[in-house]
Amino acid sequence: MREIPSSFPDVQPVTIKSYPGSSALLGGVGYLITESHFGLKWEGVGYALAPDQSGEDLLRISSIGTKGKVSYEYFWCLGLVGFGRKNQENISFLSHGKDNTEPRIMAHYRDAIRRLLDTSDPETCDFVIFGGEHNIPGANLTQGTLHASLETQSRLVQLVCEETQGLVNPIVIPPSELDNGDTDLCGKSILVETPTRNIHLFESLVHQHDGRFAQYTEPEYQPPHKRAHRY
Repeated sequence: MREIPSSFPDVQPVTIKSYPGSSALLGGVGYLITESHFGLKWEGVGYALAPDQSGEDLLRISSIGTKGKVSYEYFWCLGLVGFGRKNQENISFLSHGKDNTEPRIMAHYRDAIRRLLDTSDPETCDFVIFGGEHNIPGANLTQGTLHASLETQSRLVQLVCEETQGLVNPIVIPPSELDNGDTDLCGKSILVETPTRNIHLFESLVHQHDGRFAQYTEPEYQPPHKRAHRY
């Protein structure tokens, strides 16, 4: 677990909790949802847009509100979490999208950031960027899709800084250097506990050893909460 304070001392920090090496990611997320101490309602970000969500096929963005957010199977996909505060309550949004820096995709992200800033006092806002795989931008070609996770992550950092006029430096959780797209067999999963600004990240990376899959262990592997840092 890692607590990352805001640039503004009166703003509640974001807490990153990691669950690495789990082969039962869905069960772990389900347990946390069931055991939530807030009677929290949850909004899922899935493969298709739900009512009140924005984006398109390559990018889905949740509504902005007090509900918790959950999404599964971030392989080379990236996510952006936005936190704010409205009427003395924490609010959030969560995105799930393929690594893609096309202008129309970035426009959806920009719109979500602006809507959060319009709804909240900008000085109560914070942002977290996570997911993707470790690669050289545009170097991998899988099933006809160019993967550029690091490039997309950098573009999202730039968007947040632009839209907040430099007030907010986002939290970045880069992909593990061991995550090359072949080692992530489950995809990352996330649960956003909006009232407490807690983020639960599930990640399971494997390597092949003597013809069998084995989990990465320290010191090779650093779990998400250890990789998290303020940009």
